[in-house]
Amino acid sequence: MRPRPVFRPPSAEGFLIDGLLLPWGSTIADLREALAARDLLCEGHYGDVPCGRCQEACGFAAIAVGCEPADENRPVRVLTWQLAPYDPALAIADPQWWADAISAVLGAPLELQEADAEERADAGEGTVMYYARWEAGAFGIGLSVFGGQRAEATGVSAAYLYLSWLDTAAAARPYLAQLQQREQLLAVIAGESPEWKSYRLQQEQYAICAEEDAATRQLERALGSGKHCDTPAAWARRLDDRQVAFWRRRDGSAWGLSTRNDTVFHERGDSAVEVHWINRPPNRFGGQMELDVGALHLQDVHSSPALTEIAGSIGQCLGRRIECTVSEDSG
Repeated sequence: MRPRPVFRPPSAEGFLIDGLLLPWGSTIADLREALAARDLLCEGHYGDVPCGRCQEACGFAAIAVGCEPADENRPVRVLTWQLAPYDPALAIADPQWWADAISAVLGAPLELQEADAEERADAGEGTVMYYARWEAGAFGIGLSVFGGQRAEATGVSAAYLYLSWLDTAAAARPYLAQLQQREQLLAVIAGESPEWKSYRLQQEQYAICAEEDAATRQLERALGSGKHCDTPAAWARRLDDRQVAFWRRRDGSAWGLSTRNDTVFHERGDSAVEVHWINRPPNRFGGQMELDVGALHLQDVHSSPALTEIAGSIGQCLGRRIECTVSEDSG
């Protein structure tokens, strides 16, 4: 049995990983480099997201820490620590062991979800029997306690502790200027009446950023790849929720895709364009075709003629053939 812990609240200066202070605004690449320099990198839940061995998390015993998946060159905004059992002999830990320590500093949780007796009886390591959330200024704290001990790559964990940086404006600030330049260029292109072909899909296309406020969407876009924008109003009026347009600047210097809500575009010579094209043949779910171009996700019926033609047009702009992957997975 470990001694009762004392929770250490988050610092405005940065986040600590076993004594190493990384300032808020540090990117995922910065985190990876810092962990590698200390030979702490280990296997995590997400293949491309850094995970590191550690022994402590805000005053609690831990076995590892990772971050939420995001662009490698964008800031770390959510950290997840795998907490060690306070008593390895207990199959199901008492959530209050950690929750009481947090509440002693931050007060009662703002959100609490706890399993009842029947749910506890059926609990297992794959279930979460307790979740609570607190806030401390610009930070959020979350605690998930499992219905059993989980075997992780670095040992055994009984709970997860989440630390979220909630100051979206501060996180996005270094990336706004670049996004605004792209928005200005897109406005110029829209005013030039580029070559344009719209396609009607059989499925509705959804907005990348659901926020209604344009300023909030801009912050979220800046914190993404910074490669997509709101669709210009004149174009948005020409499209409904089941349409997508492929367009190309008449001098060939830029091309892009636009739905009613979102536009992704690239300039000539930009070879770092991620395109994923998947066809899922009919099965009990009906099948589907998906085309991902950067942050934009398009979906239609399987073997969609529209998405097939769009993929061909993208390939012409990139000077390479876009290959379609056939998957039996229903998605």
